[in-house]
Amino acid sequence: MMKTRTKKLTTLLLTALMTAAFAACGNSSTTNKQTDAASEAASNTSDTTDSSADNSAEDLYYNTEGFPIVKEPITIELSGITGTTQDWQNTHIVKKIEELMGIRLECTTYADSNTWNTQFATMMASDTLPDLITQISVSKTMTNEYGADGYLLDISDYLHLMPNFSRFLEENPEYAAYHTTEDGSIYSFDRVRPVDLPQVGLYVSKADQEKYGFSVEDIKTTEDFYEVLKSIKEQNPDAIPLSLTFDGQCGQRGTFTIRNAFGIYSMDQNNLLGVDDQGQVILYDITDNNKAYLEYMNRLWKENLLDQESFIMSSDEYRSKIRNGEVVFWHDWAYLATGVQAEDAGIYQEYDSLLAMTSEYNDTATYVMAPPYNASARVMVSANTEYPEAVCRLLDYVFSEEGQIFFSHGTEGETFEYIDDGMGNMIPNHDNFWDQTKYSSQSEWLYQEVSIGNAFEIVIPSDSLAIVKAATDDELNTFIYEDPSYQYTADAHTELALRKQVEVRRYPSFLPVPYSTEESDALSQPNTDMSLLLQQYKAQFITGKLDIDTAWDSYKEQINVFWNQIQPVIQGAYDRANK
Repeated sequence: MMKTRTKKLTTLLLTALMTAAFAACGNSSTTNKQTDAASEAASNTSDTTDSSADNSAEDLYYNTEGFPIVKEPITIELSGITGTTQDWQNTHIVKKIEELMGIRLECTTYADSNTWNTQFATMMASDTLPDLITQISVSKTMTNEYGADGYLLDISDYLHLMPNFSRFLEENPEYAAYHTTEDGSIYSFDRVRPVDLPQVGLYVSKADQEKYGFSVEDIKTTEDFYEVLKSIKEQNPDAIPLSLTFDGQCGQRGTFTIRNAFGIYSMDQNNLLGVDDQGQVILYDITDNNKAYLEYMNRLWKENLLDQESFIMSSDEYRSKIRNGEVVFWHDWAYLATGVQAEDAGIYQEYDSLLAMTSEYNDTATYVMAPPYNASARVMVSANTEYPEAVCRLLDYVFSEEGQIFFSHGTEGETFEYIDDGMGNMIPNHDNFWDQTKYSSQSEWLYQEVSIGNAFEIVIPSDSLAIVKAATDDELNTFIYEDPSYQYTADAHTELALRKQVEVRRYPSFLPVPYSTEESDALSQPNTDMSLLLQQYKAQFITGKLDIDTAWDSYKEQINVFWNQIQPVIQGAYDRANK
């Protein structure tokens, strides 16, 4: 439930007066939070604004551990974008939260981001934010600003009630740094991947390898790749040896495999930020590495080895070529089964992946994985909630192993049971619980009747991926070729290719950092202008409309006009986040 703004402002005023009093006594440092919020919580010395801290346990409305969370039932307002789950109120987990924890969630959802943004602005203006907001995406800059202005709860004040979240922050310092402001506050947090999520690479069928007389395992360098593409074209002039898309369509991540070979460790399309060995933020776009990459892509373009429609295709047009068998090497950000429109993961038995190569700019076969977190905020709590402790304890359950199972699968014996997967692993299984007469798939039932898609799955489920990463090579082959349910097949396919082809797995050299409002404002226009210019130049260099040798110096000069404005701002934010 919500409180009025008056109470919050009164609290802030009293806090300011108390701070002034402490300062007069020569003890101004007492008001500063430690910057390492997670360690602070673990040592039970964290600052807290819990008004009940001095009361006995009997006087508290909540329990400090275990279930139920509250001693008498309470109602908390939950809101967000509808997403996959149409009716949040009637899901299994919402009912169980009330039954087990004593918290009734009163759910209000909005159809899409535009509707949500309008409502959110109205709620901010009228100071009527719901207690808990999730299944949205807001920039960290904005949530930190809202938090500093007193609209959002500072979660760091309640870490003493959040042992699972505190432990998670300690074990994931990059995640902690991104979500913690300079003064130690935490106003929001985003989804996180506890197990590295592969982004695949370039797919190629085994049938095409046999047809054109090559093996993907023999492609070690970018020059090897060029020779294979050239051979394909010579044998079949109508074939498209390599098809990709750029800047927004589903084949764009295929460029990562080639860029990695040139030592460009970024997962963006333009504004390729990196960090050098001295901790300086750099722009890969203006490095010699990127010049070599663009020259290589231009070479493929000129010889018709790269799809001549790469810059103009929609995702549907791109996938149509794949499904018609026109393309040999390709990528799809929704993975193999989507690209070829297969009904199940058994298709992985018919394909290989090219994940890494080397070049004169990078002599180590390197694979860049998706960052463990995204550059946004998904969960926020209103500063005006009457029940901050209960909300924080509910959110803490998300970060426990038991909670991750609950929010993804529901309750054992009611929505799933543990079964042996036939390979010695006990895994959640829903076969005996979902209504096959009402739903076309198990996942549809799961997201309509059991969990709320992405709302509480903050720690992205990784059951199968964790099992795959711990498997031997022989077990991976079993997963690929003998798993009747295909639950491990896709992940095993990628993992086995990684082990064969990759020497180093790493994150992008620049991970997202939070910016202050001033920094965000300073970056906004020059960043947009630079991105547009980079996009234009990339297309012109690759297609040969501009000769890269004669235009490179002029290109760098134009980009540096913006980069010289941007770099100090990003460097400051990076240094602050990583100090």
